[in-house]
Amino acid sequence: MATVNKQSLREEFDALKGEFERLCASGKMTADSRALFQAMLMLFEVLRVVFMEKRTPKNSANSSKPSSQPPKDDTAITHPGANSKGNKHNAICCDNTRTVETVHASPVS
Repeated sequence: MATVNKQSLREEFDALKGEFERLCASGKMTADSRALFQAMLMLFEVLRVVFMEKRTPKNSANSSKPSSQPPKDDTAITHPGANSKGNKHNAICCDNTRTVETVHASPVS
């Protein structure tokens, strides 16, 4: 993976901004060129800040999650027992049991 020396990039960018300001002060740039270069310098400044200076501090919400794990969707419909392990216990009737019925016929007297 390629790396960038951030300090030398900052120094080079600051030197270019200084040269631009010197040319503007000496009157060697037209108003149209000045506006164009100011817009370009602002764009590069934003890109530099976004890609080089951005840091995400760890907090309780993101400290144990990998960066690719999205937050939980609270709007999704959940089914009971969808995230649990094993079967739910039902004291009335269990699904894995059988009921034995005996029929006893009594003679009528």
